[in-house]
Amino acid sequence: MSWQATAWAQKQRTGSPHAKLLLLLLANYADEDGICWPSQSTLAEASEQSPDTVQRHLEKLETVGLIRRERQNRTRGQWLGYVYQLMMP
Repeated sequence: MSWQATAWAQKQRTGSPHAKLLLLLLANYADEDGICWPSQSTLAEASEQSPDTVQRHLEKLETVGLIRRERQNRTRGQWLGYVYQLMMP
């Protein structure tokens, strides 16, 4: 966990309490470089939102430039999920 990431996330404007919660959760999982890789099911459970709602708000956070997502490589034909980068200075 990076307190710098959490402090950064707290100051950001997301336009939605759901998106803000996800940004704070990502910051909680982030390392000192702002990188984390929680699963969408982990984020859904922690935020008490449906996986569809989580996906929708992650897309919004990416669109407004607060995060960048990159798919992890496949293993045995399955996606491993996303790596998230918080776009903090």
